[in-house]
Amino acid sequence: MYMLWGGGAPFSKKTDSTLVDCSGSSVKMLGAVPEILLELKTDDRWKDAVVAIASCTDEPSWAQDCLRMFEIGDGYCIKDVMHHEEIYKSNKQKHLRNLAEKTGIALEDMLFLDNEMGNCQSVASIGVTVAYTPKGVTAQIWEKAIANFPAPGNIIRP
Repeated sequence: MYMLWGGGAPFSKKTDSTLVDCSGSSVKMLGAVPEILLELKTDDRWKDAVVAIASCTDEPSWAQDCLRMFEIGDGYCIKDVMHHEEIYKSNKQKHLRNLAEKTGIALEDMLFLDNEMGNCQSVASIGVTVAYTPKGVTAQIWEKAIANFPAPGNIIRP
């Protein structure tokens, strides 16, 4: 969705939908994240979809700031799209298992997207359909993931 490597909070907004951290480093959404999240929020096709975030971080408050500050269009921010959040220092298997427990959605019925192959392999091993997104969630990998879903335990590659 976005990568945060820098000085951290406080963040400020730039006019081009990027944020700037306290060290002056830019933080921006990767790929087609704004467009895809806006579609998930506003298109009736996704009205029954449960959207969640699984983020491994030492600084959950920084992640929360970014979720509130990143605008995706039509007055929405990333946080407006999320039904559930697992944002803390842990592995992605734990995040996804917690989401399964909270939502009642089986792991086999989930789609997980990540730009790190190690996370993809770990989550695929517990039966989740995974899309590897090395350049962020692009429109192409999103469409390929949706077209190939469900594929429990498989990694969909660009």
